[in-house]
Amino acid sequence: MNIEKNLLLIKGEDKTEKVTYCKYNNATKKYDVTFIGNKTYSYNYNNVTWISDSKEINIENKAIYENNKPLVTVKKVILFNEYIRVIHRNGYSKVYKRNEITIEESCLNNPKANSTFQYLKELSQSIGLMLDGSKTFLGKQYEKITYISPKSALAFYLNPDHIEKSKSYKNIIFPFGFNLSQKEATEKAFENKFSVIEGPPGTGKTQTILNIIANAIMSDKTVAVVSNNNSATENVYEKLSKYNLNFFAATLGRRENKENFINSQSGLYVDMEEWKLDSSEKQVILDKLNKSKDKISDMLKKKNMLATIKNELSELKVEKKHFEKEYLSEDVAKLKYNTIVRLKADNIMNLLIDLDLNIRGLDKIPFSIRIKNLFKYGIYNFKFYSNPIDEVLDYLYYLYYKNKEDELNKEIEKIERELNIFNFDSELKEYSNNALKIFKDKLNKRYYKNKNRQIFNEEDLWKRFDKVIEEYPVILSTTHSLRNCISDNFLFDYLIIDEASQVDLLTGALALSCAKNVVVVGDLMQLTNVVSEDDKKISKKIFDTYKLNEAYDFSNNNLLSSITSLNKDITKTLLKEHYRCNPKIINFCNKEFYNDELIILTDEKEGDSPLVLYKTNEGNHARGTINVRQVDVIKEEVLPKLKTKKSIAVISPYRKQTNEVSKVLGEMVEADTVHKFQGREKDVVILSTVSNEVNDFIDNSNLIKQDI
Repeated sequence: MNIEKNLLLIKGEDKTEKVTYCKYNNATKKYDVTFIGNKTYSYNYNNVTWISDSKEINIENKAIYENNKPLVTVKKVILFNEYIRVIHRNGYSKVYKRNEITIEESCLNNPKANSTFQYLKELSQSIGLMLDGSKTFLGKQYEKITYISPKSALAFYLNPDHIEKSKSYKNIIFPFGFNLSQKEATEKAFENKFSVIEGPPGTGKTQTILNIIANAIMSDKTVAVVSNNNSATENVYEKLSKYNLNFFAATLGRRENKENFINSQSGLYVDMEEWKLDSSEKQVILDKLNKSKDKISDMLKKKNMLATIKNELSELKVEKKHFEKEYLSEDVAKLKYNTIVRLKADNIMNLLIDLDLNIRGLDKIPFSIRIKNLFKYGIYNFKFYSNPIDEVLDYLYYLYYKNKEDELNKEIEKIERELNIFNFDSELKEYSNNALKIFKDKLNKRYYKNKNRQIFNEEDLWKRFDKVIEEYPVILSTTHSLRNCISDNFLFDYLIIDEASQVDLLTGALALSCAKNVVVVGDLMQLTNVVSEDDKKISKKIFDTYKLNEAYDFSNNNLLSSITSLNKDITKTLLKEHYRCNPKIINFCNKEFYNDELIILTDEKEGDSPLVLYKTNEGNHARGTINVRQVDVIKEEVLPKLKTKKSIAVISPYRKQTNEVSKVLGEMVEADTVHKFQGREKDVVILSTVSNEVNDFIDNSNLIKQDI
């Protein structure tokens, strides 16, 4: 029988290809079925389903899924009432119930989405991005794309008018620890198809990524983690390795990574025997987690409050020191009026403001104001007003700083006492350990059925990717290589794009085509992707031929800025708690670039001078992008004052300068450009500006923020 015209099921099995003739016998009330080889058998009426009413479904630019698994070699799809026959290019065919097969229209059928994609496609063929040794790499990638799933994140990016919400996850755990903003960011990642996590270095972006990965695996979801280079994904892999959890992650992407993955397979799992929890033990731990998470969250609020107050106190001391040095006389400091001394600092400041507004240009304070202050502030000693007005104001400032400092110290002592009684550090550590036990128990149940693990070859990565992803639900790759790591039309449940401010629109869009939900991690205040002047001109010319949102302008956007500009309703979380820099350093960034929203959790040591400026002798010491005089100053003046045990980096905007530093200083320091050093950490960072005068490149605010 022609399988495209007929469907013959005998006892539920497809026998169409094996049958040459079928007829219902009215006499026997049975079907007479003749098979290849001329053997005829009779079957009860209820055991035979014969459908000759067929309809071929147009599958051009469409994707076919079997229970959400993509079928990648489909040639034809034939509809037989409530059944569907799928015929593959190699001739193999299989029959499914209609509800087992999903046929999706490409989002490119939408004119707006198609126009945006055509712009990206033309762009990929025109600009000179050098990837994997080829300038045509991106163009070839885009040429292959004829279908984009409407479920994919790329569909939203191409036509971002509507944002879908995801089902919120219950019982989210934090096996890698958490703070308040990390908790919020992790929860929002599972509540939204698109979410953005921002924050400067030292705020725990990688820790947040690890918690997202853990919760995705807890729900049997797949995750891709990508960046524009391998260093960010290597950081994630290293952190997983630290917990002996890297076995479920595969680092793919470029050919070298794939070969390393293939060659490093041992065929064994890590020892997970002790990770198994019995049901009663697991329930006890879950109950503990649920009870402690809310209490820890309350204490985290207090810890953040403590950090904020400490920072306020530090700033107050600087102001107080300046005031006492410049304005406070010994006579004023000796004054003492008990009715004012007892006032709260905020009331003293209000009094100062009132006086400043009402006594300008006067020689003495009017009686009416004295009466007003009696009722408003309780100042009944009018001798206070007999002092010169300037001394009155100076005395109030002196008291304000003194009382405010006392009040802040008392508040700090109170919160520290509460945190100590709660035993905050111990409770948080116990919570993380318990959450990690639950996560490991899940991994034990998933993997530890037997100790032998399937080994894959390179061909399996695209022919049997469904099996690969079962073993390795976390794939690490670069943005531009992710599509080459997976089978056609496969969609990860979650895509995490790290260092997104350095990802360009073309490679970013390729990654977005591979996932249903996306978490974009980065910082608009840090370095962006580098676009050459030639590519800017070419891309701008192409962009101007399309009527698109400015957010798609390749020359002026990175993926993070593009996504956040396209739709203002995209959920964003700023990771506020900072753990890395000296408070005086990060506080500058906080006020200059982060709207004073960061919470600085590093301790300040008395007498710290973390920012030091060295000036070279006057003269034009720069030769192009090399300044030997600055290298000499680093060697002869800066390094001798630093403790030898500290890790030291010298960074510069220019590659030639870092090469010169490496040549002169050797292993004493690690020298690299600002762009290459982003996200890394050293005890001491020395910035060599090279130039004698400020120029547009040196004065780039993103470079300066990164240096600091």
